[in-house]
Amino acid sequence: MRINLLPLEFRPKKQVTFLNILVLLGGVFLFIVALGFGVYQYFGYQDSIKKLAAIEQQITFLRPQMEEVRRLEGIQAELLKFQREIDEIRGFYQPQLEIFDSLARVMPGNIWLEELIIDHKGEVTVLGQSLDIPLIGNFLNRINLSEFYQSTSLKEIKLEDDDDFISYQFNLKMETGRGSLEYDEK
Repeated sequence: MRINLLPLEFRPKKQVTFLNILVLLGGVFLFIVALGFGVYQYFGYQDSIKKLAAIEQQITFLRPQMEEVRRLEGIQAELLKFQREIDEIRGFYQPQLEIFDSLARVMPGNIWLEELIIDHKGEVTVLGQSLDIPLIGNFLNRINLSEFYQSTSLKEIKLEDDDDFISYQFNLKMETGRGSLEYDEK
């Protein structure tokens, strides 16, 4: 029998133990995983460089179109600003001006209006003069074709003879569906 009198730290140890094998295998596994991850990152980096170069090429190619889009967006913003200003300006005017404007658009050249009465129910009475009766009929037809007016009727036509000047006074009634009280409420 042999008695080993060396202290524990100096005694010979087994070189191969299960724990040493596990630590060695774990280190090799971590090294392989780290190496694989490094290779994966390298190829991902190379792919990102290629994609970045392609995107930079597309940006260079699309730069004029992007500048055109920015210019058009600026124009659109300006137009929207102008539209808001126009709507604000229209708010300052009396809404009956729509009626005047629509009548002015359909009125032939040799007709002039003397009186325009808009009541609270949206009925409009027009008193005007013309040099020729067919012009009055043409005016009435244009009013009937307009989507702004309904139920247009000619109440009367009178001949007015002032020296050498002959004219015809006429009286029309129509409905707009837009009365002055409705405008006042807005």
